[in-house]
Parts: sequence; C-alpha cells; structure tokens
Amino acid sequence: MNNKHQFLRRIKISWKVVAIVLSVALSAAYLSPTFAEGASPTHFGLLEAWVDLQAAEELGIQWVRAHLEWDLVQRNPGAEFTWGAFDDYVRDLQRHGFQTLVTLFPFAHWDQEQCHNRGEPLGPPCDMAAYRRFVRAAVERYDGDGIDDMPGLRRPILYWEVFNEPGMKDLPPFYHFTPHDYFALLKATFEEIKAACSRCKVVQGGVAGIAPDKKEFLRSCLALGAGKYFDIANVHFIHSGDFDTLNVGPFKGILEEYGICKPIWVTEIQIESGSGADYPHLNDEEAAASLVKGYVRAFALGADKLFYVVLKPAPEFPPNVTAASLIDSYGEKRATYFAMKTMIEKLGHFLHVARLADGLFEFKGPSKAVYVVWDCDQLPRNIFKQERVSITDIYGKARVIPTGEVRVGDIPAFIEPAP
Repeated sequence: MNNKHQFLRRIKISWKVVAIVLSVALSAAYLSPTFAEGASPTHFGLLEAWVDLQAAEELGIQWVRAHLEWDLVQRNPGAEFTWGAFDDYVRDLQRHGFQTLVTLFPFAHWDQEQCHNRGEPLGPPCDMAAYRRFVRAAVERYDGDGIDDMPGLRRPILYWEVFNEPGMKDLPPFYHFTPHDYFALLKATFEEIKAACSRCKVVQGGVAGIAPDKKEFLRSCLALGAGKYFDIANVHFIHSGDFDTLNVGPFKGILEEYGICKPIWVTEIQIESGSGADYPHLNDEEAAASLVKGYVRAFALGADKLFYVVLKPAPEFPPNVTAASLIDSYGEKRATYFAMKTMIEKLGHFLHVARLADGLFEFKGPSKAVYVVWDCDQLPRNIFKQERVSITDIYGKARVIPTGEVRVGDIPAFIEPAP
C-alpha cells in the first residue's frame, strides 16, 4: 500500500485527532438535507468528508464514512460513556443530509495496556466484555428506536463497519491481528450490533487491497466462518491492484470460493494523477476516464456502494493523497471532480445495471435508462432504435446528435434517448 494509509492510521487511532476532525466539521453552516426523508440515497460515498462537508454535499455525495473509536467515548475503565463530540458530528452530517456508515475502532489506551506492552502494535481488546458494552451502547444510541437515542437524531444509523483493514501490518501505527483475532472481534461485534438493533447491517472491515498477504488474511478469516458474521463484504482500492474493477472482481472471486454471495461495498477508492501520484502515473484526463470505467465495472459486478477517499486536500495529507483529490490545493475542480459529478447525476439512483458488451453498460433508473459507452464505433441499433440520442461527456457537456453518428473513444460517455 502507500503513504495514504499512514495518514489514515493516524486519524483513525487518535481520539485527539478525531476531536479536531469533529471541530472542523462543526464549523460548517446548517444546510437542508439533499434528499427527501424516505428517499433512497445514491450509491456514491466519501471517506474524508470532514474536510468540507458543504463541498461534499454540492458534489452530490450522500454517504459518508465516520470513525468512532472506543477511546473517544470512554477514557477510563468503567467510566461513563461521553458521546458529546461524536453526537455533534452526527448532527452535522445529518444536517447536510448524509447517510452514515460508522467504522468502529476497538482501541482504548487503558484497555490496550492490560495485555499489550506499550509501544507494541495495536492488538485485539483485552477486556472483550467491556468492548462489547461499548459496541452495544453505540449502536443503541444511534439506531433511532426511541430507546436511549441521541437527542436530536434525525435518521437512524444502520450500517456499522467492524474495524478497518485488520490485516494491515506494514504501515503505522501498526496493527497485530491474526485471522483468529479478527474473527473473534467480528463475531463479538456482530452479536452486540444485532442484539441492540436487529435491522442494522454489519459491514466487514475493509480488506486493504488484493496483495497476496491481504488475500491470504481474508481467506483465513473466511475459512474460520467469518461469512456468518457480516451482512456486507468490503474491499479497498488505493491506486493499486485491479484498476478495471477497483478490486471488486478478484474480491468477489474469493468470496465465491467460500460460497458467500453478499452485497459488496468499496469503502476506500483512490485514483491518483499529476504531481505526487504513485505508479501508474496518470494525467488528469486518464485518471478521470479510469475513475468512470472502474466505477461502472464495479457496479456491473454487483458493488452497491462506492466511497471515494478524498474530495479536497488538507495540510496533513501526504502527496499521494493530495494527488487523488477531486479539488486541488488551489480550489480548482479537477477532471476527476467533473467525472464524479457527472456519474452521480446520471447514475446516482440506478436500480439495475447490466454489462451488454465490452464498453457498453446499461443503468436502469426509476424512470429511464442511461448507457455508459467507450471504444464504440457504432451504437447497436437493436438497442438504440431512436434516430437521435443525447450524449454527455465525462465533464457534463451534453449534445444531441443522430444515433448513427455516435463515435466514442477511450474516454467514456453517457448516452440517453434524445428528449
């Protein structure tokens, strides 16, 4: 993996950093929800939304991933839970209309000290009973059932991720979880989430890509029976692995080896370009095209929610994370920003997707179909029977032309019936 993970590890492991993140988010103005109550949110999410919640909303993002660490809400053994900081962040997210996936981090400094030496890699909870109480209390507070709920909760939080990249050992702050350790954590967390909220969904801790050691860790967990203890499978793509499907193809293949057929989310997607980018080195237009193709193929393979990593740079981000941002350090929107915005506008609420041919995908929405096309010299007339179509490039520029004149190269386009 890469330096991006060093930043993520720091932000995920320190309650002090989380508190800073929350205070940044709370500075945003009150905004109305971006979709009506009860409406189905889109398939598009964002990880580092805290940098600018308003900009995330303006992009059309409706899913945000938040981090809740045990240490943040219980500073000492046996102490009462203090939810104030996380409550405030949840309120701010919900004022912007975001749906929330909460990633639970099983670390409290006082707990780690009970069975792990200071300075060692972070390991599983020492007091599993205390950790279970934390999980159940967190889920109960945000599940919206009217029992011990957060004051002012506008919509329930129903999606909970159990830790993040548990097989990651080679980047700071360094974790030490064996497959057996993670299986035990997953099982315990699943049991407490379901006991508090039967309708809540448990998301497997994101697999850190498809490098051989990460695949071995995943297979070992699944061999222990981990598939019984999550509702949604989860993998990451950090500018490495299978660019074609954002790692969904290989990941889905491993799940199938163990007879697991469950929804798939990709909760970290990072495609870099320009200065600071890791190999392969892409220019902005290539990154935008790769972004659209990867999302489209991942959706076609059954991925339901895809979370991009970074919208805007922050001073603490390493160069490769800044290289993946959709808005640059000067506030200019990059090619990938417009590609993401166009995808959200065209595909945001799709109900069904089908791969009709290589480079031809059909997304059916509530009222119409949108086709994503690339490397096409002529549209098939058995599908496109109308005389004229509307074609929109990845930057959102649309035009109406005769169907027989459509030519699409390596950069994808969105095609719909002409109005």
